[in-house]
Amino acid sequence: MKTKLILKIFLLTIFLLNISSSSFSQRCDKKRFYDKKDLGNYDYRGQSSYSLLSPGDTVNLKIVVYSGQDYRIFAACDPTLGQVELKIIKQIKKRKKIIKQITSEEVPIYQKDEHGELVLDEWGDYIENGSKTLYDTIWGTKKYIETESIYSSINSSKPFWDKKIKKTQVLIVKIIVPEGDGDIAGCSSILIGHKAARKKPKFKKM
Repeated sequence: MKTKLILKIFLLTIFLLNISSSSFSQRCDKKRFYDKKDLGNYDYRGQSSYSLLSPGDTVNLKIVVYSGQDYRIFAACDPTLGQVELKIIKQIKKRKKIIKQITSEEVPIYQKDEHGELVLDEWGDYIENGSKTLYDTIWGTKKYIETESIYSSINSSKPFWDKKIKKTQVLIVKIIVPEGDGDIAGCSSILIGHKAARKKPKFKKM
């Protein structure tokens, strides 16, 4: 009987925590810490993210930006969190040549005469005069990723990042909340807007 009571309390606690978490998420989804004019005519459905943060927190969001689309990305955070920094980081795929294996082989050194010709013994065989080690290097290619910061809200004169994407790529969007009172909590939004890129008009020659 006691075990069943404990189980019921446990399940009720999980249920209440889920409701609490859901309500926080919904509240942050409804918060508006930005000027509506900053939205422009972009569609923010799909990859935008909302969370409840405290001083010292960092959020990393990996997104895909697609070719042929214009993007606008910015952060909207509760002012109580201080000067929150939004960083956008590009991943760069690279390759480098590496040594996969080095092999070695002992080969004989044959005696030569004053003219540089190989000397033969009475049996017609070359005369060995020691040995040397030959090394052979087998090369390969290693793939790796470098990162490059392409936007920081602190160092930019614009509150958002605008870009016409020519090649589909992965970006890391990071929110960094400055250190402060750990008892404070505030809503944070990463708004990721996109729209079809406007094509340049083609003029026919007369």
